[in-house]
Amino acid sequence: MNNISVTWRKCGDDSHWCDFFRLDLSNDLDGDAGVYIIFYLGSNQEKGRVVRIGQGNVAERLASHRQDARIIKYKTKGLLVTWAT
Repeated sequence: MNNISVTWRKCGDDSHWCDFFRLDLSNDLDGDAGVYIIFYLGSNQEKGRVVRIGQGNVAERLASHRQDARIIKYKTKGLLVTWAT
């Protein structure tokens, strides 16, 4: 069996997880196809959670998810995103 290595993308010079709503989909992704994870981190009161996992044209899919009420309802949790091509 072959091993597959995945590099999850981060943002900024300090390599932080990307803000789901602030990520510039046209410049930062540029039509990349791959897989992505939309999530939020936990706190003392609550565990973090993966909200959505998907694949395809990452910029197009994330743009669609920004309009999806099932995902938007977690906005106050500080949604983050990462992807791999």
